[in-house]
Amino acid sequence: MKTKDQILLEEAYKSITEADSILVPRRSKEDRNKNLKVTTLMKIKEYIKNGSKGHLDLSNTPVTTLPDNLKVRGDLNITNTPITTLPKGLIVEQRFILEQSMVTSIPNDTKVGWSIYAQYSSITSLPDNLVLKGTLNVTETLIKFLPKGLRVEGDIFLADTQITSIPPGTVIGGNLNLHGTLITSLPDGLVVKGGLYIADTEIGTLPNNLTVGGALNLTRSKITTLPKDLKVFGSLILTKSSITSLPDNFNVGGDLNLKDSKIESLPKGLKVKGAIMLHGTPAASKPLPDDLKVSGQIYR
Repeated sequence: MKTKDQILLEEAYKSITEADSILVPRRSKEDRNKNLKVTTLMKIKEYIKNGSKGHLDLSNTPVTTLPDNLKVRGDLNITNTPITTLPKGLIVEQRFILEQSMVTSIPNDTKVGWSIYAQYSSITSLPDNLVLKGTLNVTETLIKFLPKGLRVEGDIFLADTQITSIPPGTVIGGNLNLHGTLITSLPDGLVVKGGLYIADTEIGTLPNNLTVGGALNLTRSKITTLPKDLKVFGSLILTKSSITSLPDNFNVGGDLNLKDSKIESLPKGLKVKGAIMLHGTPAASKPLPDDLKVSGQIYR
């Protein structure tokens, strides 16, 4: 049985071959879209015929479906297309780009080798046990939950989504951006190998045994204290936060930015490998600890 796209392709090809006059009336917008869709379907057919090599860019086209078991050996780009459902057995060896698309979910049998860029799309769910060597970006989508067994070797961008939690065991090899989400807590033992950005969230406390390989940005957060076992190998940014104290013998791998926070004083045994910013804090006018170790400047 022929699909709608196959029938459309045959009808359009027939109309083109039967037109033998150069004095053809100007095509309507509907006809132009119809012909563009046919051209796109022919492009997909030719791509498959040539061994599915390289990238397949279908962005800003009127294509509505993709063939089952489509294999793309490079990037697949369906940005700003009316596609709502992905085919069975889709394989994308590099980046899958579906920004501003109407796709709502990625089936469990979809395989993506590198990255998924679905920001500003209609996506609401991701497959369980998703493994990506690159980036996952679902910024400003309606996604509410991350899948079980998620492993991302690069960055995860969840800014301005309805995400409320990070599943235990989630592996994040790069940066984690939770800016403006509905998240209220993080799992114990979370390891973020890059930076962790949780500015403008409802998180009130940090979990035990949190390790951040890059910068930890808590700008405008509601956090008042930090756990003693927190490890931050980059800068710690607490600008305009509710922080009132830091744990004794605390180490910061980069700058310590406390500007316009509620910090009352610096703790004993504090070690900072960068600079310390105390502008606009109660601590700015108080004596510094005698055992303070700082590699950079202290700004008050």
